[in-house]
Amino acid sequence: MLSKFWGSLYFSGGDFSQTKFATCIDRVRILLVEALRNIAIGISQKSGDKKINDKTDEHSVFDYLRSKKFLSDNEWQLVKALHGLASDKGAHKATALKEYARITKNMVYEILLLILRK
Repeated sequence: MLSKFWGSLYFSGGDFSQTKFATCIDRVRILLVEALRNIAIGISQKSGDKKINDKTDEHSVFDYLRSKKFLSDNEWQLVKALHGLASDKGAHKATALKEYARITKNMVYEILLLILRK
């Protein structure tokens, strides 16, 4: 369901232009950020500190989840690295854009699955 909603068709067929790459990778980054932001909002509301809301920037969200011990140091580093990978500026010339986007998408799906199980 997630892959259908987040546009797996973009990742599969046809020409994979720089614009299509940017669209795909942006959706992956948004999925990562919004899932973690919603978790952080829930933790913030439950703890009563109200430090996180829907306008909080992504790096503050990641740091908050780390400070609350929801993300371990290694998980925090992984999330930050995935966020960097899911940037349309991050693809290396030696890597096909389509393959780069597909791999990044799959890595984000896997880490989110692990995090959501917490």
